[in-house]
Formats: sequence, structure tokens, C-alpha cells
Amino acid sequence: MSTYVIGDIQGCYDEFVQLLELVQFDSASDELWLVGDLVNRGPYNVAVMDLIISLPKTVAVLGNHDLHFLAVALGKQQQMRKDTMTDLLNSSRLSDYIEYLRHLPLIHYDRARDVAMSHAGLPPQLDIETCCCLAREVETVLKSDDHPAYFEAM
Repeated sequence: MSTYVIGDIQGCYDEFVQLLELVQFDSASDELWLVGDLVNRGPYNVAVMDLIISLPKTVAVLGNHDLHFLAVALGKQQQMRKDTMTDLLNSSRLSDYIEYLRHLPLIHYDRARDVAMSHAGLPPQLDIETCCCLAREVETVLKSDDHPAYFEAM
């Protein structure tokens, strides 16, 4: 069993699949850790999301592009000129993608390995427990029925 850590897929499905093939990723035994920015920049956001959701041993954290997609999908922000999320916004599975992303953590901390993963880094003056506690506060709001208010203030 191997653990592969990949960041910033950003809707680049072909490159993502090529990378998994290059390392001979085995979804039955290997773990995949995704360091945020799953969507928005590449052309195949739906394919990326469908693949990620289908992989059984995948751990992912939210990135700024994922949060921006959520804000746009919820009508709290406008798309930017460089955004490439129209395929997601027009998908019949839009609500599934919103729910999946809303329930991702900001930090994944593997206590057994003593390894933390986040998209934007962690402040060096804070210990991991404090960082996780602060992240959980935001995650609680994102998972709640009041999540649109978070995106209004973002």
C-alpha cells in the first residue's frame, strides 16, 4: 500500500489520470490525499469530481478554488473571467458536488503518522491541535444549514 499526495488538480482530468497511471495507483490498496483546488482552471471539472468521489480511499481538503466554486454555486459570488466551472454549474449533479465539497475538511491530520495536510499551510506559531480546532469551527459552519452566510462574508 502506498499513499500518494496530489495538489491543485483544478479540473485537469487528463493530467490527473495520467499521473495516477504513472505511479500505478491502485484504488483497492493505495491511499490518495488531495491537497485542495480540485476544480476550476481546467476544462473537465465534472470528470475530476466524479472520479474523486468514486475512489474509496481518498482524503481531500478544501482549497481556495473549491471555496470559490461553492460561493458561485450558492449565488454568493460571481464567476471571474478565468473561471472554468460552467460544466459543474450546469451539471445535473451540481447538488452532489456542493454537498461533497461542503463536507471536506480544511485540515486533515493523520495522528498515527503525525502528518497534517492543508491547502494553504499552517501558521508556524500555532500547534497542530489549535490549527485543527480553528479549522473545525469553519467546517462546522460549512456543514450547517447556515453555510450560505459564510459565503456572503467570504
